[in-house]
Amino acid sequence: MADSSSSLPSLFEKISYRRYFLRAVDLMMLGLLLSLLLYRILHMSENDNVWVVAFLCESFFTVIWLLVTCIKWTPAEYKPYPDRLDERVHDLPSVDMFVTTADPVREPPILVVNTVLSVLAVNYPANKLACYVSDDGCSPLTYFSLKEASNFAKIWVPFCKKYNVKVRAPFRYFLNSLDATEDSEFSRAWKMTKLYHVYFKREYEKLSGKVEDATRDWDADDDFEAFSNTKPNDHSTIVKVVWENKEGVGDENEVPHFVYVSREKRPNYLHHYKAGAMNFLVSDFLTYLSFFIYVVSTLKTNSSPTTTLNFTLKKENEMIFFPVRVSGLMTNAPYMLNVDCDMFVNEADVVRQAMCIFLQKLKNSINHCAFVQYPQDFYDSNCEEFVVLQSYLGRGFAGIQGVMYSGSGCFHTRRVMYDLSVDDLEEDGSLSSVTARKFLDDESLAAKLGSSKEIRKSVANALQRKSNSQNILTNFLDEAREVGHCQYESQTSWGKTVILFSLQSK
Repeated sequence: MADSSSSLPSLFEKISYRRYFLRAVDLMMLGLLLSLLLYRILHMSENDNVWVVAFLCESFFTVIWLLVTCIKWTPAEYKPYPDRLDERVHDLPSVDMFVTTADPVREPPILVVNTVLSVLAVNYPANKLACYVSDDGCSPLTYFSLKEASNFAKIWVPFCKKYNVKVRAPFRYFLNSLDATEDSEFSRAWKMTKLYHVYFKREYEKLSGKVEDATRDWDADDDFEAFSNTKPNDHSTIVKVVWENKEGVGDENEVPHFVYVSREKRPNYLHHYKAGAMNFLVSDFLTYLSFFIYVVSTLKTNSSPTTTLNFTLKKENEMIFFPVRVSGLMTNAPYMLNVDCDMFVNEADVVRQAMCIFLQKLKNSINHCAFVQYPQDFYDSNCEEFVVLQSYLGRGFAGIQGVMYSGSGCFHTRRVMYDLSVDDLEEDGSLSSVTARKFLDDESLAAKLGSSKEIRKSVANALQRKSNSQNILTNFLDEAREVGHCQYESQTSWGKTVILFSLQSK
C-alpha cells in the first residue's frame, strides 16, 4: 500500500525542455515553406501540369512537416526514482510477465531462454513475479529449453542480484571480457557462472542439431507426452508449471514462478496468430480507460529513464493482447509485462521504474494508470532507425498527450482492461456501489467471459484489486487447459471491443 504523506519525495519527476532556438528555426522553416507554396499558387496559370504536381508534393511535405513539428514543439519527460519506492510502498504489488514465441526455427529457443532469464532476474521480489511463456508453435524443443533454463536460473538469478549485474541476458553479459588476473569472490563466481552457461549453451546447440532424434527420445519421457502427435497448427492445450516458487518470501536466491503455455489450435478455427496466443494469456475484450503513461527510456546502462503522462482510452478491433486468462487463474497479478521472445530486459530496475509511475499519487486525484510503455532498443544494423521516433517524437508526444501503445516492453494494469473507466471508481480507487453491481454480477460476467467460474472469480478479484500470488499453481492446471480451448471465446466478449481516443492530462 502506498504512503500518501506529502512530506515524502515524489516517485517521479517531470522534466520539461525549453527549445527557444529550435522553435525559432522551425518558425523560419514554416515561413519558407508557406512562401514556396504561395509562389506556386501565384504562378500556377503560367506553368504546365508539372508545376501542379510539384505544388501537390510540396503541400504534402509541408503538412507532414507541420504535424511532426507540432508534436516536437513541447518535449517533456517523466523520470522515475526507483530508489524511493521502498520508502513510499510497504508491500510491492505482484507482476505477471509474458514472453511470446511462435516458431522455433525463426525464433530459436536460445533467444527465448535469454529473454526469460532476463525477466526472471529483474530487481524485484521473486514472490511477487511470475513468468508465462506462450509457445504458439507447440514445440517440445522450446519446452525442453525452458526446462533447462529453469535449472540455469537457479544460479543465474542469485548471481545477478548479488553482484547487481546490469544486463541480465546471458548472451549479452558474456560478451564482456573477464580479467584473468582478478582474484576475488566476484571473479570466481563470474567464471563459474560463465562456464555453466557455456556448457548449457553448447549442450543446447548439440541438441538443436539433432532435433528429430531428440524428439523420438522425448516420446519416451512422460513429461513430453502432451507433445506426442502434435503439429504447430493442430494440437490440444498444453499448460505446464516449469518452476513454482513455493518458498514465497521474496529472498534474492528465489526464482519466480515459471509457466509454459500453448493454447489449442485446430485447422478449422481461426487463431489470429500472436494476437490469439495473447488472448489465451490475456482477456481480449478489453476497454482500458485511464492514465496512460509512456516511459521514454533508451534502456542503456548509462542513460536515465523517462516517462510521459496522459489520459487515454484505447481498444483495438479484432485482436487485443492484454488481461491474462491463465495468469488470472494462477496468480492474477494487478500488473502485467509483455515482452517479445527476441528481446530482453537490459535494465534491472525496469519493474521498479514502472511501479514508480503506477503507484505515485497525483495531486488532488488518484493515479489511474493504464499502461507504461518502454521503447525498443536495438544492437544490430537497425539500431539507429528508431532514434527520431523515440528520442524526438516520443518526448514531443509526452508534452502534449502521450505516446501510443507499441507492443513489446509494455506494462499493463489488469483491472482497467475489464471495461472499467475512471468514472466507475471512488476517490480511493475502489469500485463504486453502482459499478460493483454492474461488473460483479455473475450473469454479466458469464456472458462476457465464458463458462469458466474460476475466470469469472479472477476477474471479480482483479476489479477489487485482489491477487492470487499465494495460490498453488498446479491446482489450476485443468481449469487453465479449459480456457485454452479454441472454442472457448465463441459467443463471448473476448477480442471484440475496440476504441481509441485520448484526453489531455492536467
